[in-house]
Amino acid sequence: MNNIRRKAKIWPYVVVGLILLAGFIVWDFVKHREVEEFVSRSPDIPGAEVPEDSTAGVAAFHRVKDTFTRKATAGDVRITVTWNTPEFFRTLAVAEGARGMKRPDALYHEYAKRFNVHDNLGFTVIMDSTSVDLRMYDVKEKSLLRNDKEISIPPWQWSEGRGASSRHLEGVLFFPQMTEAGEHLIGHLIGEHLPGEKPPTWLELTLKGLPGEKEAVFRWDLPQNP
Repeated sequence: MNNIRRKAKIWPYVVVGLILLAGFIVWDFVKHREVEEFVSRSPDIPGAEVPEDSTAGVAAFHRVKDTFTRKATAGDVRITVTWNTPEFFRTLAVAEGARGMKRPDALYHEYAKRFNVHDNLGFTVIMDSTSVDLRMYDVKEKSLLRNDKEISIPPWQWSEGRGASSRHLEGVLFFPQMTEAGEHLIGHLIGEHLPGEKPPTWLELTLKGLPGEKEAVFRWDLPQNP
């Protein structure tokens, strides 16, 4: 009899626990779907809609973005290139999380999947001109990525943004991280390079065939792991 009474007292707690667990599962599913929908409708240009303000996460994103951004001019064409690194996407996820999406880890996961950041080297390219028809410029055909170890590779994809026009060209340029021969463009991960092997020290993106037969070169120094 005592066992029956004890079970009767415990049972309401079990029911409440199951209800709370079910509620958490539903909430987690809904939030994850919100993150997926947010990323899917986000602009083609990563971070394009993050405004400048003093919020810690937003300010940190713009500092990181500026670190990976390079600019050049060729005739009447002004070019801005941003290397979309994993750090870039992590700070972007935090900045967008601060604006209402409370799951920066999930946001980063979705961005990493969408842009395949761990297998690709992605660069946002924005070109502006008042006189040149930028739609005539084949970004994919005219681009080359190389390092100081004389390893170079062409892009495998140019994804043009929806906001592109004849006077404003924007999109993301994708390169594989290694050549078909298995040569790493930005070096191996920490601890993976061979003893005595010096990793690459810089990475350069070259845009050829610009107005006046000019070319623009954008360089980033690479971290040197011990």
